[in-house]
Amino acid sequence: MRPVTYDPLHIEMIWKYQNPFLWHPWEFYFVCMTLAWSPTTKILVVDDEPSVVFLLKNFLERRGYEVVTASRGDEALAKLKEQSPQIVLLDILLPGGNGLEVLREIRQLEEDIGVIMITGGGDEAAGRIAMENGAFDCIFKPFDLEYLENALCWMLRLSA
Repeated sequence: MRPVTYDPLHIEMIWKYQNPFLWHPWEFYFVCMTLAWSPTTKILVVDDEPSVVFLLKNFLERRGYEVVTASRGDEALAKLKEQSPQIVLLDILLPGGNGLEVLREIRQLEEDIGVIMITGGGDEAAGRIAMENGAFDCIFKPFDLEYLENALCWMLRLSA
């Protein structure tokens, strides 16, 4: 039986692919922007604060995403069924329901939808619970838009 051998370039490519933090910035930017500017990427933004919804909608639309908004949990679930977004940005504290309950219902309806939770007040326990229930990430208000963009890029890259 012949031993399996890999040339150094092949090993470097596998190692680099599995460790994207080692990529050059232009490689990361190219992969993210290629995925992010897909005409089919739709994001549902669910928050009860109109200023947050306005900020996120404008930020995401300028980056080529299609954005749908909701201000309540029940409205979010209805739009999830009719609009079929690939990503949901979901506030933890919503009127008429808890964002964690909405997350659980999203997971029952669609396991493949990427969910990023948004919370204010530094509620780390709720963020931890959200991640245990299937959220991709949890972002605290006031949030860093660059961090949000990187989280979206990673989510799209992992789901591709």
